[in-house]
Amino acid sequence: IKDFAKIAAPLFQFTRKHISFAKNWTSTTKQAYDKLKQALTTPPLLLNFPDDNSQLVLSTDASGAGMGGVLRQHTPNGIKVIKYLSKKFNNAQKKYSTTEKECMAMVWCIQQLKEYVWCRPFIVETDHCPLCSFGKKKSNNSRIDRWQVALSEYQIMAIKYKRGKCNCDADLLSRYPEQSPDPDDEQQLLSRQYQNEENPNQELSSPVIINAITRSSTKQLQSHASPNTSMTRSKTQKATNPIKTTNTANDISIIQTNTPLPTTSPSLNIDFSLGRIKNEQQKDKIIQARMQQINNDPHKYSSDIVQDGILYKLIERGVSTKFKLPWIPTKIQSEILFAYHDHPFSSHFGVRRTYHKIRNKYYWINMFESIQNYLRSCQKCTQFNTQRRKQPGLLQNQQPPQGVFEIMQMDFWKSPFKSSEGNQYVLVVTDRLSKYVFAKALPSATAKDAAQMIYEDIVLKHGAIKQLQSDQGPHFKNELMEAITKLTGCKQIFSIPYHPMSNGQVERFNSTFCDQLKKYNNININDWDEYLQSIVFAYNSGIHATTGFTPYEVAFTRKLLSPFDPPSAIITMSKSNDYWDKANAIKKIVIRAVRFNIQQQQQLSKQRYDRGRQHPQYKIDDLVWVKILTERSKLDGRHHGPFRIVQKLSDVKFIVQHEEEHYQQEKHINHLIPYYERY
Repeated sequence: IKDFAKIAAPLFQFTRKHISFAKNWTSTTKQAYDKLKQALTTPPLLLNFPDDNSQLVLSTDASGAGMGGVLRQHTPNGIKVIKYLSKKFNNAQKKYSTTEKECMAMVWCIQQLKEYVWCRPFIVETDHCPLCSFGKKKSNNSRIDRWQVALSEYQIMAIKYKRGKCNCDADLLSRYPEQSPDPDDEQQLLSRQYQNEENPNQELSSPVIINAITRSSTKQLQSHASPNTSMTRSKTQKATNPIKTTNTANDISIIQTNTPLPTTSPSLNIDFSLGRIKNEQQKDKIIQARMQQINNDPHKYSSDIVQDGILYKLIERGVSTKFKLPWIPTKIQSEILFAYHDHPFSSHFGVRRTYHKIRNKYYWINMFESIQNYLRSCQKCTQFNTQRRKQPGLLQNQQPPQGVFEIMQMDFWKSPFKSSEGNQYVLVVTDRLSKYVFAKALPSATAKDAAQMIYEDIVLKHGAIKQLQSDQGPHFKNELMEAITKLTGCKQIFSIPYHPMSNGQVERFNSTFCDQLKKYNNININDWDEYLQSIVFAYNSGIHATTGFTPYEVAFTRKLLSPFDPPSAIITMSKSNDYWDKANAIKKIVIRAVRFNIQQQQQLSKQRYDRGRQHPQYKIDDLVWVKILTERSKLDGRHHGPFRIVQKLSDVKFIVQHEEEHYQQEKHINHLIPYYERY
């Protein structure tokens, strides 16, 4: 109530003991009483019935004590409050993170207000900015992901950020909650939508027994079902081999079936009995020749024995452990490798695991090498395995330019927030030799913005550029930029897609100045562009770790005067010819020193980068796998292909073509791995 203390001041006397109402009740106290009664029975304290034609807005908030919310409507007659909500957190919920508390407040309020917001569009307001992306993308929090599913049935138009000092009503309710907490709040939040509408008083904790069938079993049944059998996720009809369900004492459903276990290759007969090995040995010419040699001279082959017509190998493991292993003919070797690697019971594990499963059961010559070759040619392992090693390809150093502003790199940097001036992008241009930086805040990242800055801020002020390096974004690779560079005699070079190291200098500066911007922007993060030029000035006036000089000194052959330097009392004037000769001499010395320092740092970087790194040599017509760089989920393959190398641009750049779909791509050696045929 606005001005509550002033209105209720005449009534405070009645809170003391031994005060008579009859003697002290006056027209002033009656007037105060009537004002309070009117305030309690009129808006905004008096709740309103919702209007079908006005927008619903729900404000929520959470604190350390609880959660609160206010449902209101913006009507032509002003804001009308429909309902207030608040509830305390239980002990478990108090340990939630801030984002989880804020999200739970929103979910709880929406579900409590279901009769108001069901099948109606509404807006949610929160003072927790990360919550604005709720429902738009997957989070790394399973609890929040479940809440997203729970609210998917509601028509939430938008989740808007509202500053904390403007969200006072919901904030007050969350700090002084009225409703007591429930011990199983989260379970009720997730299960409320699944309650039986005909029996709303049904206990949520009652046990539910579900007979389920797994996807692998469904595939197995489909492969053995009759032609008239149809199966879906929601309903499975009777198959040829019926499934029998029995309940144990713990109400756990156990699926029993006579169907054989599934295999990756159904036509493969997994039979490694001694009888089959004996039959295959009799057909193997190499083993038969070996058995003949043993029979002729048993002492020469002391580690080989023939028993019951089967050739065995005697292997000693350690000091006292001996194994008698059947000698496997060539035909069965691939079947054993399939069983101990490709079969679901083996699950495509690596060379070491596969070798240790086989080594004490079977024997053949060069077993470990054959296992390596078999696994190396496994397409599933190549496509899905994570490469636990450094990416292939040695570092390729580029020679530093001969002069300043000859070779430059450019890139757009995007701010997560738009500034108060309307800027959201920064176009950064760096010089390869001096490391001097040009940067400009822009409202958009278009080809016109890039061409205008190159032409007006660099070419017209500092001269033409020999080479301009950038990524292959549409703001750089377009007809306008091509016309500008051709007009100024500049050669445009593009980096390899998804390989930022090709444009590494400007990418490194983007990271540097972004860290500095964070230290100066305000709470709203909307004034970052005000500090951009100051940070660029500080960068250009500081000694660069690679060159050993400040970028300004190398670019303009003079020292930069700092705003903090005191003015000099003595000014020395030199002759124009003397100054010109001296400036040219100093410029040559500085550029020579800078190029030497850059080359030294490049050698050190190459030594660090190349250490322990492979550099495969690919030729034309070689088959390779290509790494998937975008739009890949956790269960998707990491590589796809095969691709054939059709052109070699350099030691690390190739043009590859898909074998089946015949499209071409430019790829770096980092993104390629060899393709091996299985024989």
